[in-house]
Amino acid sequence: MITEVSPIYKLIQMLCSTEPLPSICPIEGGGIQFEWGSDEGKYLELEILDDSTILFIQGDDVGKCSVEDRLKVRELLEWAGVRVY
Repeated sequence: MITEVSPIYKLIQMLCSTEPLPSICPIEGGGIQFEWGSDEGKYLELEILDDSTILFIQGDDVGKCSVEDRLKVRELLEWAGVRVY
């Protein structure tokens, strides 16, 4: 019996509870990509990889963080004008 929810599952649950909803697609190697674009021209892409790493594109910036770094993910979403419910 599973008694603990994985950090990846919690993050995916959060990202699927946003406004606007992201475009979602699988990526090579078993990960998943979430993508948002705004009317103001802001672009955010998050790729969640099997090793619990998030690769992100925030406008012209590229970086990475852990799926457990929820504060960084929220900062990225806020920058893009994405609301989490």
